[in-house]
Amino acid sequence: MAQAVFWMVAGILICWYSAGCPAEACRPEEDASFNLREVIIGTCERFQADHQDVFCPDRFRNCTDIWEAFSGAFRQQPRCNVNESRYDRYVQLTATDLPKDKAVFWENVYHFVSRFTNGGRHYFQVGDTLMGYIPDGLQWCGSLNESDITPGGSKCPSSWEASSHCPQGASRACWVAISKYFAQHVSGEIYVMLNTSVTPIYAIDTYLAEYEIPYLRSGVVTKATALLLNDSPEPGKSQCSDGSLSVLEGQLRQKNISYMCVENRRDVATIYCLDNPTAKLCDSLAHATNSAPTIVG
Repeated sequence: MAQAVFWMVAGILICWYSAGCPAEACRPEEDASFNLREVIIGTCERFQADHQDVFCPDRFRNCTDIWEAFSGAFRQQPRCNVNESRYDRYVQLTATDLPKDKAVFWENVYHFVSRFTNGGRHYFQVGDTLMGYIPDGLQWCGSLNESDITPGGSKCPSSWEASSHCPQGASRACWVAISKYFAQHVSGEIYVMLNTSVTPIYAIDTYLAEYEIPYLRSGVVTKATALLLNDSPEPGKSQCSDGSLSVLEGQLRQKNISYMCVENRRDVATIYCLDNPTAKLCDSLAHATNSAPTIVG
């Protein structure tokens, strides 16, 4: 085992220091999920059972049909060149109405945002919808050499990053399609949750900046509030003045969407401190901005 680890590390170091190795080729690949068909169908059925107010009794979606649409998008497709439009049928079969004034977009707060939205009970983010919940945490890829889908454990391109080496694998294409649909169908006031520990706070090469904010509908979305999570705030200083946020504000203003920013809003801080009670933020929780509606439920 130790020998295997040595050669793996040595190979990575050689790749890093070799002038002939493209940087994007050194990015780690991910293992394809095992039993993908069973997982997709089971997750689809479980989500609908947990949200019977949306799907029961007449609108229950056929999860086998959803699997066929999902897998058909990348079956017999190039490993690194899958167009997001191939997921149109999957998106159509999983689309649901999105409540007004409740949508949360986010970047770099993956684990926390689900706590904040409470699975769609308080607010909702893309992972709280059927189309986003089904593939969340899974990995898959296309292959022209396979008669079926890529077996579990096989190496697949990263779900998130595009590169000249691999412009768009099957997983990334799916999330681009889902992100665009989500952005195009929210309405009213939206929220954009960002992590101030990441630089820049609002990056222009993310799903949020490329496939969500630009696809918001002018006249349908009326206001956007940036919710900044800062676990180490400084008295009298707000990260809302960060220069990268002016890019976000500019994108929104172009669509006639009003913009405001709040750092550590009380409901955000309270939920964060339930799991991170020793964070510096929690020492000053009593001074957090309280402009949020009362959470009920």
